[in-house]
Amino acid sequence: KNTTLVDARRKIYLVEVDEPGFRGDFYRGGLDSTCRWHGEGTYIYKNGSEFVGTYSNGNRISGTEYYPDGGVREGMRFINNQLHGMSKYYFPNGQVNQETYRNGTLTNNVVIQLSPQQVYANQQRSQQRALDNNRRNKAIGNYARCLGTPGEDFASCGNAWQGYTPPAPKKK
Repeated sequence: KNTTLVDARRKIYLVEVDEPGFRGDFYRGGLDSTCRWHGEGTYIYKNGSEFVGTYSNGNRISGTEYYPDGGVREGMRFINNQLHGMSKYYFPNGQVNQETYRNGTLTNNVVIQLSPQQVYANQQRSQQRALDNNRRNKAIGNYARCLGTPGEDFASCGNAWQGYTPPAPKKK
């Protein structure tokens, strides 16, 4: 894995995932002594989805998942890295479902009835989340462009998250 320390005080690392089926994903957060995800962290999928939560020994413990369309699944809990227990899924159209998982399998799904005001508020939040996801996707794109620049490597591209892309190399 390509790993860069991005915040020494808080011990936050940026990890480029290099495993079959997950190439192009990133993890930003704490690591344990064997470089497994540990503590608070964010896993960013190449499709723009993002999981923000708590990890222990490389496994998810709890958190919230954000989707590119503005949907959100919150209150997620995991046992053996599999979704377990109740969570809520907020659709971009404002609808909310309460879901129950057991060992990674959806066992119950109930639509929660909301007032028009609640639906509107959820729609507004979903639109903001979609904008936030676009911003994160742009940051990932900046990072990828930086890595593709001759002479740049994983460590030197840390500023790409803030929109920096190194200038093109000078022609000789």
